[in-house]
Amino acid sequence: ITFKESLQKLDFKKYDEVIAVDLSMLYLSSFYCKKVSFLSLELTDSEIGFLQLLPNDFLKSVIIQTDVRYKYLFGTKNERVFLLQNSPVYAVLPPTTITENTIIFNGTATAWFGVYHSLNFIKKYPQFTIVFKGAIPAKDLQIINTNYKNLIDNGNLIIHKNYLESKEMLAFIAQHEIGFCFYDLSFPNMNTFNYKTAPSGKMFAYLAAGVPIVGINIEGLKVIEDFEAGVLINDFEPATILQAVKTIKSNYTFYKDNCLKAAAFYSFDKNVEPFVHFLENS
Repeated sequence: ITFKESLQKLDFKKYDEVIAVDLSMLYLSSFYCKKVSFLSLELTDSEIGFLQLLPNDFLKSVIIQTDVRYKYLFGTKNERVFLLQNSPVYAVLPPTTITENTIIFNGTATAWFGVYHSLNFIKKYPQFTIVFKGAIPAKDLQIINTNYKNLIDNGNLIIHKNYLESKEMLAFIAQHEIGFCFYDLSFPNMNTFNYKTAPSGKMFAYLAAGVPIVGINIEGLKVIEDFEAGVLINDFEPATILQAVKTIKSNYTFYKDNCLKAAAFYSFDKNVEPFVHFLENS
């Protein structure tokens, strides 16, 4: 059975609200619903043409990360728009001991997200330790175990495999001094509007944990710069990363406090409230 056939079996009249996730689902829902709210997570160029096929006044509302991404899709259209990030509900974490010179690499550890740039930094500056927390594709794990085995043996690379609930995850991240948030745009699949403008989920996790960030200088990570919650860099040279790390360490409390300010500003519960109010009253 195809996905479209499974949609046909749904009785949409049972539901007060329908929220379509991403463009292909928005297009398919237009066959069965009069009005739909649209949750935009990924911007895939091959799907943007679906917007031209939608009936007039089909969109009830749009939930998207930033004005920049909204304008990319809709230009001057005037749908009801709600800006919402993939951010945790902000809460003050219990006091924790931060291990000096530890770096957390959260999320998928693959070349697209700068995993080898991170390892090369640690290789050149072994006074630091990096902790991988997240999925590692089998191909990358094999490369790491072969080419960076000495980092593992010397304790400069720690691969943390245990599953953690959301609150436990933030407490775990908070034990580290600095977080890395990299996108390697030398890969064509990464050098897209989608990746360059999407605020990173791992960035918001670092902010909520009070961990200053070294990130690559792209539109999607401008929150780091706007709140002075870390340092954005323009290349992955080990010396460049080191200078960013030194900048943060030289005024660590300032950057840490700014992380928490940003986390409170983007707290999910506060930012989703206008959309919930809209649904309740429409």
